[in-house]
Amino acid sequence: SCDLSVGLSNVMDRLRTIHQTLSELKTSLVPALTMGLQTYVLKYFPTSFNQDQVLQIFARHSMVFSNVPGPAEPVMFAGHEVQSVQMIHLNLIPQLGLLSYRGTIFGN
Repeated sequence: SCDLSVGLSNVMDRLRTIHQTLSELKTSLVPALTMGLQTYVLKYFPTSFNQDQVLQIFARHSMVFSNVPGPAEPVMFAGHEVQSVQMIHLNLIPQLGLLSYRGTIFGN
C-alpha cells in the first residue's frame, strides 16, 4: 500500500508525490525484508495462515498497479523480432500493468 495523494488537485503535484513515495519505498529495506520473509520464514507457517494473509492483503486493496521498464532495443523471440509486449497477472482484484518496450508503453 502507498499514499496516492488523492487530496492533491494538481495532477503534476500528485504524480511527483507518488513518484517520491514509491522511490523511497523501493530503496528502503521493505522489499528485501518482504522477500526474505516470504522465501525463508513463511514456508514454515501453516498453509491456512498464509492463505489468510493473502486474502487480508487483497481485501484491503481495490487494484494492483505495476510498471515494468522493458528493453529499449529490439529483442528476438523464436527467430523473429518482437513487435509488442503485454503482461498478464491473474489476481483476485483488477490489475493495471504498464510495460515499456522500444520507447513505447504497452498496457492492459
